[in-house]
Amino acid sequence: NNLYLKSMIEIDMLKQDDLVQKNLLRSQNWFINFLKNNNHWKSYSDHNQLRITRVIECLRLLISDKEADNFYSEILDIVGKCPKINATTLKFWKDA
Repeated sequence: NNLYLKSMIEIDMLKQDDLVQKNLLRSQNWFINFLKNNNHWKSYSDHNQLRITRVIECLRLLISDKEADNFYSEILDIVGKCPKINATTLKFWKDA
């Protein structure tokens, strides 16, 4: 399918672009710091939890599995044993 091939070519271009890589990592660090300094997202359901899933997926797709796994681990460290994060959200993060 031509659309699939075009998408794969575009992804490869993003993976090879140093500026894109640098900006993704900078954005990841900004988001981590935001989450560390705000606890309102540690609830049963919050839009930032959806963003976490998207960041993990984006890092896995455009940077590396290692970077995505590191981000996921850092999120789990921030969350700690917070009982408010629902099991479905935790599963989405794990599977991303």
